[in-house]
Amino acid sequence: MLKFLLNIICVCWFIPLIAQNSDTIVLRNLFSHADRLEKTFPDSAIYFYKKLIDVSKNNPNQKIVGMCFNRLSIMTFSRENDVKKRFDLNLKALKIFESIKDSGGIAQINENIGVSLVEQRRYREAIKYHFMVLQYSSRKKLTGLLISSTMSVADCYSSLRKVDSAIYFMKRLEINFPQDASKSSLAIFYSNLGNTYYNLGEVTKNKNDYLNSISYATKSKNTCIEYKLDDDDLAYAVGLLAVGYLSLNEFDASEKNYIEAIKIYQRKNMHFELNQMYSEITQLYIKMGEKNKSYNYFFKYDSLSKLIYSEENINSVSSMKTQFETEKKESENKLLQAENELSGKTIKQQRIVTYIIIGGLLMTALLAFFIFNGLKKQKKAFVIISKQKEEVHRQKEIIEEHQKETIDSINYAKRIQYALLANNDLLKRNLNKHFVLFKPKDIVSGDFYWATEHNNKFYLAVCDCTGHGVPGAFMSLLNIGFLSEAVKEKNIEKPNEIFNYVRTRLIDSISSDGQQDGMDGILLCFDKTLNKISYAAANNEPILISNNEVKELPKDKMPVGKGEKTESFTLYTISANKGDTLYLYTDGYADQFGGPKGKKFKYKQLNELLLSLNNKSMENQKDELNSVIENWKEKLEQVDDILIIGINL
Repeated sequence: MLKFLLNIICVCWFIPLIAQNSDTIVLRNLFSHADRLEKTFPDSAIYFYKKLIDVSKNNPNQKIVGMCFNRLSIMTFSRENDVKKRFDLNLKALKIFESIKDSGGIAQINENIGVSLVEQRRYREAIKYHFMVLQYSSRKKLTGLLISSTMSVADCYSSLRKVDSAIYFMKRLEINFPQDASKSSLAIFYSNLGNTYYNLGEVTKNKNDYLNSISYATKSKNTCIEYKLDDDDLAYAVGLLAVGYLSLNEFDASEKNYIEAIKIYQRKNMHFELNQMYSEITQLYIKMGEKNKSYNYFFKYDSLSKLIYSEENINSVSSMKTQFETEKKESENKLLQAENELSGKTIKQQRIVTYIIIGGLLMTALLAFFIFNGLKKQKKAFVIISKQKEEVHRQKEIIEEHQKETIDSINYAKRIQYALLANNDLLKRNLNKHFVLFKPKDIVSGDFYWATEHNNKFYLAVCDCTGHGVPGAFMSLLNIGFLSEAVKEKNIEKPNEIFNYVRTRLIDSISSDGQQDGMDGILLCFDKTLNKISYAAANNEPILISNNEVKELPKDKMPVGKGEKTESFTLYTISANKGDTLYLYTDGYADQFGGPKGKKFKYKQLNELLLSLNNKSMENQKDELNSVIENWKEKLEQVDDILIIGINL
């Protein structure tokens, strides 16, 4: 009741201050008070952090908002174990600290994000964030942060089976370990280094690696005992000693340390670590041939985890045991009663009673045999499941490695594709003010923009090939080759005749078996001699904005490729005034789903958006277009490649 009343008093004291003050000093004091509320009144602390965020939005010192998001992320995870929500709050805090260039805040949030990524087993991404924290803490000489970030980097490398890299960072920290570091940090460091050597031993099966693990685990244990550190640190070091001795088949030393670790975890009610100890000590006793002890700890493991075996088996054994003892007692009572009545019974009747008792005992023995046989099968199943889990883990690593190789190959293909796109120098040399918004759906794209110079003419193509991703990228490379061949080798000058040539090459190359692969697109020709613009358009029309009016220029309703129509493409010319703007785009932007109702953006809305942006600079137009489509799709997946080019004529 007293705790509840104190909480109410805190709420009543804070609310007027928050409502009436937005001064930086006052807000900082309120943050400090909220921070002190975390352990005693966590709900109140969360409430005030959220209030401080609301009232601090217009305050020039945005650091308070970032600090509040950081504290909320930590409290949310500890209370709700919600990794996704924690990650989102960390990103909000990081955005604020980056905007105000607060390097200390950035480092703190990077460490939090790294921890969140490790919890999601995204170790490669986590290394990047922890390494930034390591560099910052080293530069600023922040002892605690330097130690934790170095160990975090090493742990990530160890989880990725890059144990040599992990040991490099741990040994570097050992050589330069700060003199002013806390003894708790030193103990944790020794344990982490010992664990890294143990992981190396699991890879190399080298006895020296296990000995190094035991050596550092012993240093950690001695440090914990000498300076009376927290039992958590001591238990971790002792558990590491146990598994190290087990790897060297030093069973007595392993057993002693396992029992010590189990006592600590039992006392502190740390179920996860205790369950791990039960599992490992079971394996120890199996290796030692101690069947009774292995069964005993296996049942403790089974009871605590509730993962491999159900409680029904244990309850069934207990029930049968109780039934057996009850029946035995009843038989003994009957025997006693029979002895009391022997005076009136014959020897034959005594034998019948004896036979009944023997039969009952035989049935009980048979029941015990079945129980023991069931336990033996459970043990065998446990070993099989353990091997299956190891095999699944190995297959998972193989799949992840193959996936990485595939992604690396696609990234290399991306470099090739981007090298064939129109480069910025070529566009700047031949166009007035312009922009290119290019957003592939996947790593590589089926949309492409291509340009070249030939015979005092400049050609620019904006095209959308069949498909996207890897298949679309192959088509784009093929079409870029055919366009270059038509202009550079065949000396074809008119855009419509170039499209005719590319269509013929596509049909001859890939459409002989009935496939209708090809592309939609627009090909412009800027004739520098005649100072005129001509074009050909396949299913996509250019958009001209002149005198604050949108004009959809004509197009041919057929693709560059095999289709229903086979007639020649039309040669069009563009009549434009100075200052007019020409837009070339593919269908990805208009077809993107999103908005309040999850519908397509559509061409009409896109053209209206281009009209509203027409008077802005090219760079601003590009940024606005990108921002609008990102807000439109929000959390929905991008459905197609997006390509828009704007040209000020």
